[in-house]
Amino acid sequence: MMRSRIALFLAPLALGGCFLFSSGPSSEVGRTPEELRRIRDHIPPVYDYFAYGPVYQARVGQWVKYNIEEGGTSSEVTLGVSERTEEGTWVEIVQEESVSAQLVSGENLVLKAYLRIPDSDKGREEIFSQEIIQGRAHPNEQGLSGDRTETKREAEVAGRSLSVVEVEIEEEDFNGRISTERSSWSSEIPVLYAGNSIGGMVTFSSQTKTMTLIGFGEEYNPRMKTK
Repeated sequence: MMRSRIALFLAPLALGGCFLFSSGPSSEVGRTPEELRRIRDHIPPVYDYFAYGPVYQARVGQWVKYNIEEGGTSSEVTLGVSERTEEGTWVEIVQEESVSAQLVSGENLVLKAYLRIPDSDKGREEIFSQEIIQGRAHPNEQGLSGDRTETKREAEVAGRSLSVVEVEIEEEDFNGRISTERSSWSSEIPVLYAGNSIGGMVTFSSQTKTMTLIGFGEEYNPRMKTK
């Protein structure tokens, strides 16, 4: 269903931490045909603080693709840098058949956002502007907080042998329960989904979620024409 596809963008994937919400300025929305107004009501907003990595550090054409296992379901997400302008960096977030193109400033703020949705009934695709609301992920640098241990090794990543740093973080809550998060990072991976001073994310696992890099490269083919 159309609704299930666009719902994927309502809650951007985060590696732990919480989101804070409040009302904020909305992006301009063009005139919507009558038959598409019902769909437009379900177009998810985006947060004014970009939900992923520091894309201004990535080069145009770089992309990453991850497999995500969470709650008994499996999905994939691709992030690719399509263009760089005086305003910022255009990055596309691709999940299933939907694409969100977002213009991100050097401060990692979302300036514009558009969502492309396939309409199988009409055999065409529609592009809508997305409302921009205030909100951001908890500002922890991924893989570098908490009590941690680090191990360097060579690993097979998306068919290539890379040097990675494995990070294990243990945290204890107020009830004395210990949770463990494991991740790995490489300077050879673009910092699009998540990044820190080590490099881009290769893997991530916790009690509820597992993420694995399954592809990356330098020649991203944009799905949308940016405005």
